[in-house]
Amino acid sequence: MPSLSSVIPHLKIFLLGLLMVLLYALEANVAARLSVTMKETSIRTKMAKDGCRDRCGDVIIPYPFGMDTSNCYRDISYKITCAKSYRTRNPVASLNTSPDRYEVSKITLDYIQINMVAPLTCNTTNFYRVPFPVSNTLNKLTVFGCNVYGYIKPQTGPAETISRIDNNTSLNSKGRGCKSSCDRSTKIPAISCAGDGCCKTEIPKGLTSYSIQTTGIVPDSSSIFSKKKTTNSTGFTNPYAGTLNKTNSNGITSPCVLAVLINQEFLGVRDLLNLQIYLKYESFVPVILDWAIIDATTCKEAQRNSSSYACGRNSYCLESPNGPGYRCKCSKGYEGNPYLPRGCQDVDECKETRKCGKGVICINTQGSYYCRCPPDKTLETHELGNYCRPRKERFLADQKNKRRLRIFVIASSGIGVTIVIVLLLGIGYWLYRGFEKRKQRTLKQRHFEKNGGLLLKQKITSNDGRVEKAGRIFVIEELRNITDNFNPSRIIGKGGQGTVYKGMLPDGEIVAIKKSKLADETQVDQFINEVVILSQINHRNIVKLLGCCLETEVPLLVYEFVSNGTLSSHLHAAQEDGGSLLSWKVRVRIASEIAGALGYLHSDAHMPIFHRDIKSTNILLDEKYKAKVADFGLSRSIPVDKTHLTTVVQGTFGYLDPEYFHSSQFTDKSDVYSFGVVLVELLTGEKAVSILRKEEEKSLALYLVKSMKQNRLFEILDSRVLNEGDGDDVLVVAKLAKRCLKLNGKKRPTMKEVSHCLGELHEKLSTDSLYQ
Repeated sequence: MPSLSSVIPHLKIFLLGLLMVLLYALEANVAARLSVTMKETSIRTKMAKDGCRDRCGDVIIPYPFGMDTSNCYRDISYKITCAKSYRTRNPVASLNTSPDRYEVSKITLDYIQINMVAPLTCNTTNFYRVPFPVSNTLNKLTVFGCNVYGYIKPQTGPAETISRIDNNTSLNSKGRGCKSSCDRSTKIPAISCAGDGCCKTEIPKGLTSYSIQTTGIVPDSSSIFSKKKTTNSTGFTNPYAGTLNKTNSNGITSPCVLAVLINQEFLGVRDLLNLQIYLKYESFVPVILDWAIIDATTCKEAQRNSSSYACGRNSYCLESPNGPGYRCKCSKGYEGNPYLPRGCQDVDECKETRKCGKGVICINTQGSYYCRCPPDKTLETHELGNYCRPRKERFLADQKNKRRLRIFVIASSGIGVTIVIVLLLGIGYWLYRGFEKRKQRTLKQRHFEKNGGLLLKQKITSNDGRVEKAGRIFVIEELRNITDNFNPSRIIGKGGQGTVYKGMLPDGEIVAIKKSKLADETQVDQFINEVVILSQINHRNIVKLLGCCLETEVPLLVYEFVSNGTLSSHLHAAQEDGGSLLSWKVRVRIASEIAGALGYLHSDAHMPIFHRDIKSTNILLDEKYKAKVADFGLSRSIPVDKTHLTTVVQGTFGYLDPEYFHSSQFTDKSDVYSFGVVLVELLTGEKAVSILRKEEEKSLALYLVKSMKQNRLFEILDSRVLNEGDGDDVLVVAKLAKRCLKLNGKKRPTMKEVSHCLGELHEKLSTDSLYQ
């Protein structure tokens, strides 16, 4: 008999081994739970074809179903239409073969759930036709009513009516049916579908065209329908009695009941009956269809034709359990949509924590995985888990040397390949950058020459090599930097001729950059000529042209920045908000400044310049409400004659000189007419053209002339002009405006005369304010 001292060491070894087995079992259990959690939270796999939508509202659309183009679905049987519901206005999916009847609420790789109408039936037969077989495992025929028999059968010909059914009636082998009876203890609506007030039954396989029929049955003596009255002796009232009851040819009274196919998981059947009976609403119920690929009836037949075979890589074929056709499933170790060519993707089992056990290396393979230990250990497999057992010392040394050699070879090869790749990438990037720079330089030079850059350089340099005081030629990089690459947030205005951006030059000067619309390439000479002339204009009431950039498709013009908006916004926008802030004195000064600027352009400039687009939106105001004439239409080509320089801006309706409109001859008096309209705007605060005025008074010019003829001038004046202006002074300005608006241009004053008249009035008002 062994002694106690010899048994104790063996007992310790046994207990230690038992403890290790329990530990491995616990770790395997935790790893399995983590694996399930990871699979549940994994990213949704790709279900639709590339470039196709995979969702309509909340419904995911997996291929072979699809929307939009024919490339997105297998054939017309699988086309899904996505449109807004007339009931909820939300996107609703529907089968293309019946978009008005079958809304789709869910599509999986196994079935499709549609919403079908659930009509009340009163001893009638309802016929149905669906594009795929109704699932005989997920749907039930549900009959809700009293003393009624509901019956479903395949519909291949004329309907067979059930003339009379009693308690002994048996089911037809081609269909299925159930009986719902009621007695005095029956609760309506029924709580469960066990035959009292409601019944359910299974349906035949392969139904795509079927009928549902209901008929009254001979009631038991205890039935509430055996009574002629609608209220029994206990005070129970039949909720189905009254106008909803129907009597068939056998004298059996039957209520209107609900008999429909419904997804057996649907929980709202009782609510449907309440909607139908009491509220008369048409209801919809979910029905499950077992869809399949119906090109072939069996897998064997489908696999013969590889061009139409629906199953993609890493999948296998299953014959449809409900009707003809077949389905596809991803093979073990893969997941995704098996109907896409590469829809079944490998499941990386090794992402699960400790898939092979603690310390064991998991290696993922296509469709599977395997477990191994580090080179110095041996894998031990047990029912409760795996673990790695250390090997002998000499084996460890051999493995260590082999590993070092392998690492050295791999590292050397990897370093060499990496260096070659880096060099090739660097050379390719250097060549690409060089090519792009040359391309950009060539493009900018082409734009520069097309926009007259060479001519502009020649113009701004005199014969003796002296650079005249002309506009600066900017490079495009400068303007991109100061406008944050023409960021939309830098836009301060948009108009018919282009977009204006705000920027700040390196010296701190705020400028406005006008990005014009496409120019007329045939008149580049005239455009350059005006850039040179206008850049030399230095008048305090004319927006200064600082320069231009000719390296873009259309020239960019750089002006001084005027901060307080347009005269139009101060007159009209402010008027709509409750009144303009411009006093009578300020309005006279603004008019005097505009007239002075136009007089300078007409008479004192190097060459007479006609603005051709004088209007309140082209008059800018600075922070002290000083006027500056802007927008000479430089983005368009400018024709030049021997005596006058005129832009081709055709003018704006309401400001356009009628004489110019009829004769096409633009003169300095045409600018006078446009200024007259602006003068009337200052007096009245009205817009140049307004649909709010009468037909003959829509034009502000005609409105003023007519009002003065009828001695109604003071009725149309702006409130501030009427309250602050002296009547004689206002009359002087109104008469001056009337002269400017003469239809005969020769009878209009010159801008010099206008400037002189308004200048005197402004001096008078300034003097009067000093003595007040």
